[in-house]
Amino acid sequence: MPTQESMAWAMKRWPEAVYPHSYAKARRLFYSHRASLVKAGAVTRIGRDLVFDGERYRKWLQSHSKNVEGWKNAALERHRRGEAPRSAEESA
Repeated sequence: MPTQESMAWAMKRWPEAVYPHSYAKARRLFYSHRASLVKAGAVTRIGRDLVFDGERYRKWLQSHSKNVEGWKNAALERHRRGEAPRSAEESA
């Protein structure tokens, strides 16, 4: 697993533990918010891949969570700390 400083991933290999939890949903999120993601430095193109910077994406998510009282992305925080994602059974 990448360290916190180097945490980045290609959109095609979206980590299940990171919101929105799947490649299909990440594509929808990207195309809906492309300008603000690029402006925040959360995403860049490397060759044919769209690559997300984990720390900048986390900050972007936090900046968009101001309208949601008590919002915290626990899965992304666990991913940042290098912890394994919780299974669906553990979440229930």
